[in-house]
Amino acid sequence: MEAVVARLEELNPDGALISLAKYPWAAIYTTNYDQLIERAFLRADKELAVIRSNYDWDAAHAPGVVPLFKIHGCVSQDIALGHRARMILTLEDYDNCADYRQLIYKRLETDFAGATAIVIGHSLQDADVQEILRESIKLQRGQGAPGRANLLMYQIDSERADIWRGRGADNVAQGDVNSFAVELGNSIAAPAAAPAKGATTELPHALAPCTIVVRDLTSVPHPRRLFYGATATYGDIRAGLTFERDEERRLADSHATFVIITGVSGTGKSTLARRVVERIKNEADVELYEHRREFPLQDVEWVNLEKSLKAEGKKAVLLIDNCPQFQRELNRLARKLPDNSSLRVILTAETSTWKIRQKEARLFSDGDSVVLSKLSDPELGRLLDLVRQEPELGDLIEGGFLSQSNADQRRTLKRRCEADMFVCLKALFSADSLDQIVLREYAQLSPGCQDIYRLTCALEAAGALPHRQMVLRLSGIELAQLGGSLDVLEGLIEESEESSKLGIYSWRSRHEVIAELISKYKYSDPDELFALLDSVIETANPTYYEESRTLREMCSASRGIRAIPYADKKLRLYRKISYVMPADRVARHRLVGELLHENLIADAEAELRKAVEDVGLDPPLQRYKIRIELARARSEGLLKEDRKAMLNNALNEAEAGIKNFPDSKYLYFALADAALEWESLTAESGRVIWASQILEEAYDRLLDPDLSDKRKELLAAQ
Repeated sequence: MEAVVARLEELNPDGALISLAKYPWAAIYTTNYDQLIERAFLRADKELAVIRSNYDWDAAHAPGVVPLFKIHGCVSQDIALGHRARMILTLEDYDNCADYRQLIYKRLETDFAGATAIVIGHSLQDADVQEILRESIKLQRGQGAPGRANLLMYQIDSERADIWRGRGADNVAQGDVNSFAVELGNSIAAPAAAPAKGATTELPHALAPCTIVVRDLTSVPHPRRLFYGATATYGDIRAGLTFERDEERRLADSHATFVIITGVSGTGKSTLARRVVERIKNEADVELYEHRREFPLQDVEWVNLEKSLKAEGKKAVLLIDNCPQFQRELNRLARKLPDNSSLRVILTAETSTWKIRQKEARLFSDGDSVVLSKLSDPELGRLLDLVRQEPELGDLIEGGFLSQSNADQRRTLKRRCEADMFVCLKALFSADSLDQIVLREYAQLSPGCQDIYRLTCALEAAGALPHRQMVLRLSGIELAQLGGSLDVLEGLIEESEESSKLGIYSWRSRHEVIAELISKYKYSDPDELFALLDSVIETANPTYYEESRTLREMCSASRGIRAIPYADKKLRLYRKISYVMPADRVARHRLVGELLHENLIADAEAELRKAVEDVGLDPPLQRYKIRIELARARSEGLLKEDRKAMLNNALNEAEAGIKNFPDSKYLYFALADAALEWESLTAESGRVIWASQILEEAYDRLLDPDLSDKRKELLAAQ
């Protein structure tokens, strides 16, 4: 191994590789071990994400960054040198890395089928690459996939070239990297270097694909779609199809850096947030953005943009809808934005999800919050005025409601709005419940469309980011059949008009509440839901961000793995995700937590040790260390002195955890729990008083009201 490293580590790229690094490639694959491509990108001042093993999937997900997939590993990492990854040099290496290679090959096959690909050099001597190329060409021919295959070989005879042309390759030629770089330079100029930071507020390359520029939107209104439960678009708002909420003007005028809108699903959080953005639009020199939720949140890029805005004397507003899924990045953004920031951030979140997330103190100290629930009397009045004055909405209301007097209309509407949800306007103005409306819509579809609709809704409710390719492989339908089904499902399923640079077209139902309804009724059998989630994991390719986030969110969504009532099946799914994405923390946390819930203490401890070894210690894993000691202390047949020793270990772990992770509120909760158990066992209150003081100090610093509430509970339980 040392000989291989010594031979390859001193290699440097030539001008051809550096030139090629300047082009915006969607992805690069190599069977080479060396670091020539990495050094070429460094010399060209271009970002590159290197994927050497299944611990590196997240590196492939950053928008605007070219991923480099090293199929046979990299000289920079090998298990013989103390790393988790390995180079594939022997048959044993080949077998040990089979799952990693298969995921890379699945990604490569999709890229070949959906994009223009160039294969250079000896790559076709790899039997797997040959097979992928053959299958991709079949897909292009048989199902109209848009990809094109081009082969540039160091040595190739005319007979072999004719064979590949006969199989469907667009171009087959002889040449090398240098000749390709020259010809490419003669045909296409390399993109100019990006302007210096601070010279313009134009979105940087990394933010452009994952950000909506609100002022540039020309979306048309869709009153029927809105009436049946979809979130209002900017086009709907501009057309006057929504009504003003009580807190709207105050939030638009707020001087806080963060505006936070919470509430249960269906209370109009997203619509209110977009109305606030539209109201701010009238201000001069304010840029308006909304983060596309199907992409990662680039906190560093937004901090850099804020610096550019400040240098130009401009301001901007960024809307992050359903923000808890980006909580880690959001916390970093809150830490890094300066006081008097030129970037304001509007956040929406479902109440229960927002409450349990660890939040940066700045979100409290420099935040303006509102909780949406049922409509107030003034809001009811504005809603009635809206449907009376807008014929496009009024024409959709049943005659029975319209025939009532004004007073009766208001009483009827108020009664229907008593619940903390009014996701569907039709349900407010109809005698039917939301469930009945949604299920009747479903019943009117053909069986084939029903299958696509229920699958998409179940995926979304399970936390997935459904997209065209995911639905195709899980449903088993052919690509050619899909177009007609989407036409029928218009208004029920939305496909993003823009794909990612890799051709991923995201799908969504018109509202998450409706997706959960369909999932609840159409996947009511837990075994059927388990089979679906199992298939998602089995077929997922975490080299794509959409699929990586799908696996992560499935661990937490209410209709995801948590909805399975059988502990053994939940454990199986968590283990599968941990195997596919060994560097991801969420599935590891859920796995240890589920084992503790089932009182499988030894198994939980073993999984905890493995998780710490693979991903490192973090606040949740530290908290599980405490919970394991508490669970041991509750075991039957122990002497009091042994229970005291275990509780003392728990208290020590809590104290150590707070020193290492002082911003984690749940470690303070664990400390309080351990102190209470100590008092219960020993009748000594000193540890409780000590813990309450630590919680008080934490609240003064973090400003999270949950810490104050926990301290009150702790003192009340004495």
